[in-house]
Order: sequence, then C-alpha cells, then structure tokens
Amino acid sequence: MIDFESEEKPISNYPTEEDTAFTPDEQEAIKEYKANLTKRINKHRSILRGFESAFWGITSYSFAKFLILVSGSSALGFAVASVFLINNIVNRDCLDAFRLDRNDAEWKVEGMGKLLKFALTTIGTAFILWGSIGEFYHIYNNSNETYNNLNKTVEEFQALPTDDQNKLLVLGGVVAIAGLYIAVDSKRK
Repeated sequence: MIDFESEEKPISNYPTEEDTAFTPDEQEAIKEYKANLTKRINKHRSILRGFESAFWGITSYSFAKFLILVSGSSALGFAVASVFLINNIVNRDCLDAFRLDRNDAEWKVEGMGKLLKFALTTIGTAFILWGSIGEFYHIYNNSNETYNNLNKTVEEFQALPTDDQNKLLVLGGVVAIAGLYIAVDSKRK
C-alpha cells in the first residue's frame, strides 16, 4: 500500500528560508524605499517620453513647414505624410501595449484598438506618400523639360548673328519698359 501523505517534496539546492538579517521594520523601510525609487524612475521615464514627443512634434512641424515653403502647395501631401510618419514613430507604444495571451485554450487580446489605429494610420500614410512622390516626380519632369527648353532657346539665340541678337535685346527692353509703365500707371489709378 502506498502512503501518499508521507511523500516528501523534492529538496532544492537553493535555500528557501527568508533572510532574517533585517528586522521587520527595516524590511518595511526597504520596501517603501524601493517603491519610492520605482515611482521616481517612472516619473523620470514619463518626463523623458514627454521630451521625446515634443522633439518629434517640433521636428515634424518644422519639416512640414520646410517642405511647404520650399515646394509650395504641391508638397502639401508629402508634408502631411511626413507628419503622419513621424507621429507613428512617436506613438510606437501601441506595439508595446498589444499582447496576445492564451489562457485555458482561450485567446486573450489586449491593445487591439491602438494597434488598429497604428495600422490604419500607417496605411493612410503610405497612400498619401505614394501620391506625393508621384506629384514630386511630375514636378521634376516639368522642371527638367522647362530647363531643356530654356537651354534650347538660349542656344538658338546665341546661334543668331550679332545684329539680330542686338535687335532682339532692344525690342525685349522696349517691351519690358512698356510693361513696367503699364503696371505703374494702372497702380496710380
């Protein structure tokens, strides 16, 4: 007959008894000290997180402003996409909040809303970025074509004889002065 109650628990190589070098008051003081340090560390982490968010916010605003000032309204899509992308970098805590656990053959999902928001923002950013890159490519082609046309016109002008070049310069000067006179005269009225 087997005696189940007399069965001994396995003995560990490591001691399982509590450290009694400190009195209960000292142990309580140590726990309180650790709790205060943990609270302080969490406070400093939140301050650093705020600084990081402020830095990325200023960076995204400055980059968007730079793009719009340099390229005009054609860079608006690219500026919006860059702001969304930078905000996704800042809001990466949604990836940390997402957890998938399995308890008793049941799946438990936490943080799905933040993850969905992150995914939709990323997809929206990708579409806007795709369109703005196409717009920049169109601007590049137009400016390249304009540059080639100007080069061709300058080469044609320089291929003319000197007398014809002088006549064109005088005629262009007269037209410019007439246009300036019309503009000033219309402002006076």
